[in-house]
Amino acid sequence: MSMMITSTATGSLALLEAAAAGNLPMVQALLQPPTVTKERRQTQEATRHHGVFLAPASLYARNRSGGSILHVAAAQGHLDLVRYLLLEVGGNDCKNGKLCRHMMSLQNLQGQTALQLAQLQQQHDVVAFLEHCTATTEPPPQPHPSVH
Repeated sequence: MSMMITSTATGSLALLEAAAAGNLPMVQALLQPPTVTKERRQTQEATRHHGVFLAPASLYARNRSGGSILHVAAAQGHLDLVRYLLLEVGGNDCKNGKLCRHMMSLQNLQGQTALQLAQLQQQHDVVAFLEHCTATTEPPPQPHPSVH
């Protein structure tokens, strides 16, 4: 399944689509602040779509259901992306970090948090991670590799 990334003035749609696809490198690129460096030019090339550069996206982008990027990633079970958003972007301290606490408290139009959506979708690893983040200031445990 191919996900078409489209451009908006803020890059928010692309950010939400990348989160839904679990595309961590694209999310990281879209959240980068604009700079004029060789690395930024390479990032711009990576985020180019049909000749249009995507502007840095807002962490507070919302989809039609009112879900944030964290809602989307949690509901889809993208643990690596949820971890990145809360630990890297959110400040590495979910209990005391204002941004992390704020992201975890956001509700969609149905009044659901990312944790509640992950529970509804039975995304057990994401649920365990989010529950740990709300309960303690210690670093969350690393995910265990699946045994097949």
